[in-house]
Amino acid sequence: MDYTVSLDRDLGAVRVRITGPQTLAICQAALIAAIAAARPARVSRFLVDVKEATTGIDTFDLFDLIANFDEYGFKHGDRIAVALAVARSNPKTDQWGELVAENRGWQVRAFETVEEAEASLLA
Repeated sequence: MDYTVSLDRDLGAVRVRITGPQTLAICQAALIAAIAAARPARVSRFLVDVKEATTGIDTFDLFDLIANFDEYGFKHGDRIAVALAVARSNPKTDQWGELVAENRGWQVRAFETVEEAEASLLA
């Protein structure tokens, strides 16, 4: 498996860590697993760490992923912070991803470090 999902009670969030290829199918499976972990614990914050993913997701798949958040079980009150691999990250694509999410009512922000993503969720 190229991802892990865990409940971080100190952060009050579900952590998703993708370490292999960041494909649409893997991202979908990871997000569905995150929802399954979050709902029984009444958690509405998510930290998605893709810093160690071996490849990035392409723009079309990113759009598809965001456009279907509700189908995975996300609610518009959920907060999602994403820690990106700066070396593979494209700032314009990251901003576009945030814009697509915002236009659909999702609270998604991209960060360069896990620490910045954690601080965002704690604020």
